[in-house]
Amino acid sequence: MTTTADALSAVLAGLALEWEAPEGRDEAYRRTAREARRALDELVAGADRVFVEVLVFPDFPAPYVLVVRRAGVWGLPGAWLAGGESLGAAAERVLRDQAGLAGVGVDSVLAVDQRPDGLFVVCDAGVPEGASDRRRALTAGLGRFVGEGTLGRLLPADAGRRALTALANTEHMRAVPLDTGPS
Repeated sequence: MTTTADALSAVLAGLALEWEAPEGRDEAYRRTAREARRALDELVAGADRVFVEVLVFPDFPAPYVLVVRRAGVWGLPGAWLAGGESLGAAAERVLRDQAGLAGVGVDSVLAVDQRPDGLFVVCDAGVPEGASDRRRALTAGLGRFVGEGTLGRLLPADAGRRALTALANTEHMRAVPLDTGPS
């Protein structure tokens, strides 16, 4: 039996969305983006609880990502979605509250994981503008940037798998845009 999460994962696996649609393929790009967004919206609407995690890259060469310590455990910045809150708004709240990063735009979803305790969604915040944001997060002791090889060892198994999947999807330009433009 195929679940909505499986369907969305299949769309993500076949998706190589560029932020600007390749010339001559604009309509196909928009159609695929809308299909992926509908599947994501259906997943979120059907979930009892949604945990939003955010992948943040530093302003120095990747593949480093920001991790924070919550309840004594390292993970991507993340929190449960509040009632009526959008994925983008939740991701921005998480970055502000857990990493001291304000005004960081979140424009896409890189990975989803449907688990018994809720739906886990990894959003892409990209690279915060300016080195001051990175230094502020690090000097405040709110987190640290770690390489891809460290993620699997530092994070709990499920969180590490999600982070590595999101990182791979970033490298292959696979993402579900949060704003798919006009229908």
